[in-house]
Amino acid sequence: MRTTIAGSAATAATALVLAAWAAAAALVSPAGAAAAETVPARRALLVGCTEYPHLPHAARWRLEGPANDVACLREVLIQRGFRAEDIAVLKGWPAEEALRPTRANIERHFKRLAEQSVQGDQVVVLLSGHGSQQPAADTPDNVEPDGLDELFLPADVKGWTGRKGGVANAVTDNELRGWLEGITAKGALLWVLVDSCHSGTMTRGAPDRRERYRFVPVTVLVPGGVVEAAQRSAAQRPPAKEKTRGQPGAMALATRGNMVAMFACQSDELAPELIRPPGGDDFHGLFTYTLAQVLTQSPGELTYRQLADRIVASYRSQGRWNPTPLVEGTMLDRKVLPAAAPARRPGIAIGQPTAQGTTRVLAGALSGLSPLSVLSVYPPAAEKHADSVIGHVRLTHVGATTSTAEPVAFGGLAAPAPDKLKPGSRCTLAFVDFGDLRLKCAVQTQATDASAAHATVTHAAGKGPKAVEAALAGQARQTGNLVRRVDDPAAAEWFIRVVAGRVYLVPAAGWQSRFLGAEAGARALAPPLFQLGDLAKPDALAGKLTAALTSIARAQHLMHLARTGAGQADAAQVELDMLTYRNRDDAKGTVLGYGTAGREVTAGDWVAFRVGNRGSAAADVTLLFIDSGYGISCLFPAAGIVGDNRLAPGKDLTTQRVQVTADTIGAEQLVLIAVRAGRDPVDFSCLEQPTLAKARAAHRGASAMGSPLGRLLESAVYGSGKARGLGAGDLGDFTVRLLPWVTLPAKAGAGD
Repeated sequence: MRTTIAGSAATAATALVLAAWAAAAALVSPAGAAAAETVPARRALLVGCTEYPHLPHAARWRLEGPANDVACLREVLIQRGFRAEDIAVLKGWPAEEALRPTRANIERHFKRLAEQSVQGDQVVVLLSGHGSQQPAADTPDNVEPDGLDELFLPADVKGWTGRKGGVANAVTDNELRGWLEGITAKGALLWVLVDSCHSGTMTRGAPDRRERYRFVPVTVLVPGGVVEAAQRSAAQRPPAKEKTRGQPGAMALATRGNMVAMFACQSDELAPELIRPPGGDDFHGLFTYTLAQVLTQSPGELTYRQLADRIVASYRSQGRWNPTPLVEGTMLDRKVLPAAAPARRPGIAIGQPTAQGTTRVLAGALSGLSPLSVLSVYPPAAEKHADSVIGHVRLTHVGATTSTAEPVAFGGLAAPAPDKLKPGSRCTLAFVDFGDLRLKCAVQTQATDASAAHATVTHAAGKGPKAVEAALAGQARQTGNLVRRVDDPAAAEWFIRVVAGRVYLVPAAGWQSRFLGAEAGARALAPPLFQLGDLAKPDALAGKLTAALTSIARAQHLMHLARTGAGQADAAQVELDMLTYRNRDDAKGTVLGYGTAGREVTAGDWVAFRVGNRGSAAADVTLLFIDSGYGISCLFPAAGIVGDNRLAPGKDLTTQRVQVTADTIGAEQLVLIAVRAGRDPVDFSCLEQPTLAKARAAHRGASAMGSPLGRLLESAVYGSGKARGLGAGDLGDFTVRLLPWVTLPAKAGAGD
């Protein structure tokens, strides 16, 4: 999306205030125990399928993440008021058959939830494991455009039993919808999470050992001839007079009653599980892990729509173009798991020492901790001088929910003796380390094995094509280099890939197939985006490679600061909305929220952005647009105007309307930086400048880059200085937020 300014600045609009929705809690007393019966209950069913012992080559389909997904979500539910005894768990393949995630056990628990539910109860269901497809029953109420029904695969799934029986023990979307309607018919509020694939054609950038995909191809379960016959039959069927249930390959669960269904990916994507957090020990489903992280770290309540938006924003901040959660239901603008009391925010405490004798911290990446960050340590609450800092520890390893640490001298205090780090000691963040602020890249070439059409070979430093090695060596010598060469493809964020003598840049997470066109599968290895040139022209290649990698790194590191937990929002509580207009004469506009396929705009649309200050202090606001080519441009404040970006408490501002153009197509985003207002207005519009010298010379650039946040951005965006983190006091002075969308080509015949 490139933009063209149209007309004068729009007047400040009233912020969209979503109606609060909370479940009432009754006061329980011995004399009024009957009143407790009216308190809405909270129940959950968490299913994690890791073993598939009845599938051919069962070891190939084994997953690790679903069991960890169950553990993460269970912790989040308990934080939000669910009782442990009201959370049913079916995971793995335990010895006790009743605890296995088999079809019979899953169905039994669904029926129990339906029997127990009454008006106003809150029910949460997680289905984590493999998905697949089977030929659809050819009936009027089961119209599938591609002739295939979508499936969730319980752990005891078997093969094809014939058209009548289908895939043995699989759960079809039609069956699942019926089970869900049994719950919503009772008036319960239902939230369903499905972390699996049902079909998928996402082009992959990463090797399989970096990411695993939760999809069993239909031909593993059903004879190929049967599948082809079902697809031919569907292709020959006359177009349906009524709207079908949705796009081919999408498990649609739209149902009557109050329900929200969230799926890990769209039908043309794959749902990955991977090591989370990066550098951790365990596989998790990317979707469930990120959802748990967003809910754990969000300082306030979110609607289901906002939750999906934050999940996508988290993906983008990690350099991922995909997947995009698919969301449907009737409660998208209600609060997620509302409660009479605020959600319990987990504290940070010291636990029992590890087996190796190191300090254990009972919190991890879900709570916003990162490696090398520093914690202030206080004695257990019951001890004398409980409010005095006894020293600091630095995090040496961070997992999802636990970490390890070592004593460290910090803030004028000596490193504490290990015996002072008692179990029960309390911790707060003293310094947040943002990690290595360089883009990690690996060099690949196409495999010579003709049978491996999409296979690649990753080269160690100095062992790749000479022209690429020379270009990277030259970049490494430059002042402000933002790129780091890695040899392990699992550690790379981008691949410099050589195919048939041409050089491409490919994100490690792969491209979404809809960005590559109809031939996406064949072009997965060498997509048309970021073509840099020929090996035969090394001088031209070096310049293009350096420019492209620098642009990607600058934008990526700016987005990285918008990850969940960057800035505490104490001093800058802001809301950010995208507005769309019917045409250039539409003066009102409407908020474009997260829809079934995310947030999408089309070339030719008119849009604006609205910022609302909901904090108690004034904030200085900057809006930076990052296009799909990783260019950075300032959308607000206008260049050369001093002091017009300060937003008073309770006030809103709306940017000028702009028209979306087709110069860039794909995943794009707006980065909001809101800083506690000081004596002089400060903005970060200087970050759109290509060099640090120009940024410092730009309007208010010197004062902006001289702030603690500015010094961190100077390292992240320009590779200058040594700042790689922020003190806890500085975190409360700013908020960085990312609003993502996808820009699509203009529709044929469209005008303004």
